[in-house]
Amino acid sequence: NTNNPDTGGANWAPIDGYGITAVTGLTNANVTLSATQYSKKIITLAGTLTGNVQIIFPTTMQQWLVVNNTTGAFTVTCKTASGTGAAVPQGGVQSFWGDGTNLNLGPGDAKVISAVSDPTFANNSASAASTSWVRGAMAAIATAAGFVASFAANGYVKFPSWLGGLVVEWGTGTSDGSGVLNITMPLAFPTAQRGMVPSVIATAGGISAQVNGTPTQTTASIRTFSTGTGNPAPSQPVFWWSWGN
Repeated sequence: NTNNPDTGGANWAPIDGYGITAVTGLTNANVTLSATQYSKKIITLAGTLTGNVQIIFPTTMQQWLVVNNTTGAFTVTCKTASGTGAAVPQGGVQSFWGDGTNLNLGPGDAKVISAVSDPTFANNSASAASTSWVRGAMAAIATAAGFVASFAANGYVKFPSWLGGLVVEWGTGTSDGSGVLNITMPLAFPTAQRGMVPSVIATAGGISAQVNGTPTQTTASIRTFSTGTGNPAPSQPVFWWSWGN
């Protein structure tokens, strides 16, 4: 081969390269690595992405370790010009090896299934899964099984019918000037509200709370009062929880 490898001559492939190639300033334009860049075994990527970016590698039989330090809600894919490759997760590290046509995945973060790469949690392979994927998959399973929940200050958990359809609700509020707190349930009980337990969040003793009347599927009322006189105790903070089906 009479081509000069130092000037990008054709038909040459680097046997080894020392150091790290830093590809910086990535935004939305694809980058084709130069011979000097791809001769290094470690390639770092940086920049604020405004679009998806491809890093084009040569069709040589080499190995690389790619570190994706970019930011922005877009992807970076490492591939050959006419072949295939894979995306490297942001903040991730991925090894690749070239077979003369495509880039193939070695060990690294691109082989880890995440909630971003599999948002429907349908992957049924033996690949490793990230924490985000496991949490999302568990939530999807719970929803598919019939569990419904809202963990707000006034919230609920509804169990599926095959667990009896139990509904547990909770909340807080403050009684009015007459010592009454009227509640609209966070979730309507499908059949009936079976019970309620209120308690006063009191800074001083002598104040209590009780259910005022019969709760319905959608409403309840709590009365705050003085335990000494039985008189209404207005403007009292109350916590309550109830159950039904």
